[in-house]
Amino acid sequence: MKIPFKQIYFAGCSHTAGGGLSEAIDWYSERDVHYKNAREVSYPKLVSDHFNLPKIDKSLSGTGVIKIIKDFYSHINSDEDNEAKNTLFIFQFNESPFRVNEWSNDLNNNFNMYVLYQNDKIYDSQVLEEWMEPNPYSQIQVDELKSKKQIWLDSFYDCSIYEQNIKTQLIGFISYLTLHNFNFIFTCEYFESNTLGDILCKNKFMPFGYKSIFDYASATQLRLVDLTNINDDHPSVEAHNLYANELITHIIKKYT
Repeated sequence: MKIPFKQIYFAGCSHTAGGGLSEAIDWYSERDVHYKNAREVSYPKLVSDHFNLPKIDKSLSGTGVIKIIKDFYSHINSDEDNEAKNTLFIFQFNESPFRVNEWSNDLNNNFNMYVLYQNDKIYDSQVLEEWMEPNPYSQIQVDELKSKKQIWLDSFYDCSIYEQNIKTQLIGFISYLTLHNFNFIFTCEYFESNTLGDILCKNKFMPFGYKSIFDYASATQLRLVDLTNINDDHPSVEAHNLYANELITHIIKKYT
């Protein structure tokens, strides 16, 4: 069935990118489910293939609300042909207070790190190096960034403040999308609907009544750790398939 778009834009974290599915390739292959990489069986490909539309997949492990917003505006600013009006945008928001995205003068680029907590105390922070792969950073540059990250966290980062700032930016972002009549669908794993209100939630997607693909897979025991020999909480191939079908049904109902 045709929908009135020329392409579909996806943004999200590893739950969208197919986190853990690469490690499960051999397990699935033994059960006659074959794929070469996680992107082949994650829901963005399943949805875009169903509608026979090209996809722009900005999902990446460790992505939070701030990166999703930055990537969107970067995409819009480079959209010389004004294809945004012919694009369906699908956003997966998550527990972003722990997903820090900031600017580095050393790298002349944004960097990302995941902040780990125990009993409300920071016990570690991981710079996500896979974000740096498209760029020719030296190991010295990466090591210098890692040595500075703890100073930044100690000096400038507070989880509760960061969370409030993200909520404010999320409200502004969805308001912008709504005001300018972008065609978009989003799931919101961490923030409750009352954060946004009824008007801003009109494009919110609740798969099978759950908040997100991760929420759905966790509640229904369709994570990799539930079905395979891979000790990983990410959604399984089965979860991506079912989620894609539900999202397809939602898109058809909304746009045809």
